[in-house]
Amino acid sequence: MNNNVIAEYYLATVFDPSLGTQETTVKKSWKKANKWYLMSAKSGIAAGQISVGNAYAKGDGVPMDQKRAVHWYQLAARNGYIDAAWNMGVAYEYGRGIAQSVKMALRWYCAGAIEGDHRAQWHLAAVYYLGEEGVRRNLNKTAYWLSILKKEHDPGAYIVYKIIAKSL
Repeated sequence: MNNNVIAEYYLATVFDPSLGTQETTVKKSWKKANKWYLMSAKSGIAAGQISVGNAYAKGDGVPMDQKRAVHWYQLAARNGYIDAAWNMGVAYEYGRGIAQSVKMALRWYCAGAIEGDHRAQWHLAAVYYLGEEGVRRNLNKTAYWLSILKKEHDPGAYIVYKIIAKSL
């Protein structure tokens, strides 16, 4: 990977209106940010791919398009961007841009959770607790993921774990 490709991504962050609160002489612009994010994304930069996915998911400077968001999230996830696995889980769980499937959401959440994504760990715990769409309710797996979150000192996990532990 050459340095120009990495520079495309960083140039996009200079123009990104959602980044930075310090005064700058650079005028923030979704149009310019997305131009550079897309260039870096097409060159295989996972951070650029998730940024393009986020732009489509939120309609930041482009028409909102959940299917396009999912396309870019999949690429970013396959390129190892952990947040993208969580985004794919959410897309599948709620049917955003892709056919709804809790089982597929579970797979993506698991991929993110194993890599340490707290949001994915919370979603896994919730899916196992609720037992939705062919996923059996499993309090042991719920407790497992909550215990991982507890080890990371997540205060909410302590409270929920205490409640779940009474049912085990």
